[in-house]
Amino acid sequence: MDKIILKKPIQINGEEVKELTYDIEEITSDLYLQALAKKTVPVSGRPTGAVAEIDAGLHLTIGMAAIIAVNPAYDFDDLKRIKGRDIASIMKVGRSFFTASENSEEENSQQNNSESGSATTEESTTPPSES
Repeated sequence: MDKIILKKPIQINGEEVKELTYDIEEITSDLYLQALAKKTVPVSGRPTGAVAEIDAGLHLTIGMAAIIAVNPAYDFDDLKRIKGRDIASIMKVGRSFFTASENSEEENSQQNNSESGSATTEESTTPPSES
């Protein structure tokens, strides 16, 4: 579990909150769908068609979902009170949900599985002929 230290603490349930723990691996499909529904609609009122990897509004709400996943007493309305660069910190969390790092555990696991699953050829124990 990771955490964000807020530059501007917020009030949640009558208490000042200075740091927010989160875990993107704890986001459920229900939380994902809630985040998708909470995403800001463009001024035009029409969907942007942006893919998830570059949709900044979705990054913010998915970041919030990662926080709510491990802090069930919080909700999206609580987290909407976050200000300034703290917003960018949450967006970074949401973006990481869609973009895997080069050294992520999942990628390493998949790579190890594919390496161990590849066929191996036995070397001959017969020495080459000397003709």
